[in-house]
Amino acid sequence: MWKIQCKIRIGCVWKLQLKKQQKKKLCFWLSFVWVIAVVYLSSAAGYLHHNNVDMEQEWEKKLRAAETLSAEEEEAAQEAILVNVSTYLEGIDNIDIRQSKYEMNFQVCFVWKDGVLLHGEPLINMEKRFTVYNGRITTQETLENKVSPEGIRIQRIRVNAAVNNVFDTTRFPLGSYQIRMYLMPNDDIKEIRWLPDVENCRVNEGLSIAGFALGRFDSNIFYHRDTEKLHYDHQKVEEANHTYSELLTAMEFKRDSWGLYLKCIIALLGTSVWAFLMLGTCIHHRVDSLGMLPAVLFGTVSNILVGANLVPDAMETGLLEFINIWGIYTVIIISCAIMQTSHIRKNNGDEVFARLFGKWMLISILLTTVIGHILLPLSAFV
Repeated sequence: MWKIQCKIRIGCVWKLQLKKQQKKKLCFWLSFVWVIAVVYLSSAAGYLHHNNVDMEQEWEKKLRAAETLSAEEEEAAQEAILVNVSTYLEGIDNIDIRQSKYEMNFQVCFVWKDGVLLHGEPLINMEKRFTVYNGRITTQETLENKVSPEGIRIQRIRVNAAVNNVFDTTRFPLGSYQIRMYLMPNDDIKEIRWLPDVENCRVNEGLSIAGFALGRFDSNIFYHRDTEKLHYDHQKVEEANHTYSELLTAMEFKRDSWGLYLKCIIALLGTSVWAFLMLGTCIHHRVDSLGMLPAVLFGTVSNILVGANLVPDAMETGLLEFINIWGIYTVIIISCAIMQTSHIRKNNGDEVFARLFGKWMLISILLTTVIGHILLPLSAFV
């Protein structure tokens, strides 16, 4: 009996003869919903994907940016003290994306020939002879300072440092974050030249950071060039070019779960579900629920404040904006569907077409909304 009723009901729907004006209205609104969805979602997803590709290219570009010296610089560094440098990352205490900084603990190992002279004195301690570029060393502790039987001095220092780092927030909170630390000697390559001991640059296997997972780690030498110009009474007194050999340590961290993303959009999902309930009520219970949607729209718009409080004010346009715009659009298009359904029912007195129109709009909007909420985060996460 149930199968017979279903067949009769489906048959009635297919046999329903729509007027020319009704067909135009239905086709226009369905086309509008799908065209907007395809154009917007393809553009936003493409933008997020290209950002991911750019970050991959930036990793190699920054790692190999300035790893060689010119012929003049090589000649100037002939008499420099050669020091092998390696790092061991012990842990990262905090990654503060909003304040654009992070705090880390690491060991740095210096290896050089014992007895060499720097500024006329034997070089026996590197503890006060280096700094963290664009950061601040908070504590230092010498763990080891010894001379091998071969006359090679080895010094290990544990360092705690706070480093400024601008994070790319285009794919926040699902994107990856690249961190670069530059260890810089106080003397240029004419006095000291660092050589990267990449094989001994390591990371703690038990490294754990709340909300993050270490993706990759690498090190290389980086030559920083600086020009110093001194003036007095509008006259140039001195101009000097300095080149420093820095050790670049690069790390990439990824989110270990989608928890923060769900926290950022939970209110958006709630308001979207409520809007769909209002559209369903309008279709099946003949209730004009349009008056309930302003509060839904306000909740949708205010949802972006949740994620905005976690990132810098000068954040890049990205996933957070795209997903919230998609939520606002969902509420607006549902409002249009309710208005059109109520108009057909009240002004035209056509209850059958009003229900048909409302159902097709509900199905189309629901499908595009679900696709958007899957496609956008996946484009940022993958």
